[in-house]
Amino acid sequence: MKKQILNLILAVAAGLLGIGGFLASGNLLTTTAFQSPVFPASPYKVYLPLSAGNYQAPPSPFLRAPYYGTQWMSAVFDHNLPDYSRNNSVTPYNGITSTVLSYDGHSGYDYAFSYGPVLAAANGWVSEARWNYPANHRLGLGLFVRLEHEEGYATLYGHLSATTVDVDTVITDAEAGHIIGISGNTGKVEGSGGCDPNTSPTCGAHLHFDLRRNDRVVDPFGWTGNYTDPWITATSHLVWLEHPAISNTGIYPSGTPRPTPTPPSGTAVSYTH
Repeated sequence: MKKQILNLILAVAAGLLGIGGFLASGNLLTTTAFQSPVFPASPYKVYLPLSAGNYQAPPSPFLRAPYYGTQWMSAVFDHNLPDYSRNNSVTPYNGITSTVLSYDGHSGYDYAFSYGPVLAAANGWVSEARWNYPANHRLGLGLFVRLEHEEGYATLYGHLSATTVDVDTVITDAEAGHIIGISGNTGKVEGSGGCDPNTSPTCGAHLHFDLRRNDRVVDPFGWTGNYTDPWITATSHLVWLEHPAISNTGIYPSGTPRPTPTPPSGTAVSYTH
């Protein structure tokens, strides 16, 4: 009897500590947020929040649009397993699950523009500028660039047709617009109307942009759902200093377009999809 009472006291104490830490993390109390029991052998099971252990403090917003002008957002970050797993739905940053949004399991944002300048979204340094799979240019992100930023963040820019930076390039002028590559259709892409990316250079052309923190994908729009973020592997925060300008607004906010620079000749260059 004494042993059972002691187990009960320990279980309750651990539960209070877990709930206290969970509340401090700013997450809502829901049944989806609890992990394994503290005392598997005890008849009094207490569950601790998994998300509290993975919580990461918000940084100051630091990202700008990775392109000039206004573009079409063709795919979004799926909070319900952004690891290309499939569950026949997409959960965007507002927590409202959709069967219409594209696409299930996506780990970033796609912007549908062909062969336009891709900009560094923030200051940092180039850690990778290469083929995702050197032996097969039709796999993964194709030709991509990875930039490292402060507080463990990194940005990836995929499906490029060309890169304009080398590894170890330091970027300090991202605000002014530092071009790191040209969008394209390398890697695994799919186009509409049954086109073939191997024969049509515009088939499936777009920019894949994703954000990572400590090598775990996160959503730069954060999480505003009224329940615990399903993606409990890492904490998503709103980190846009300036929201990208998009033409298909509704769920996602649109920012002011980044102005396209004018060449010395005085003829404006248009970068549209």
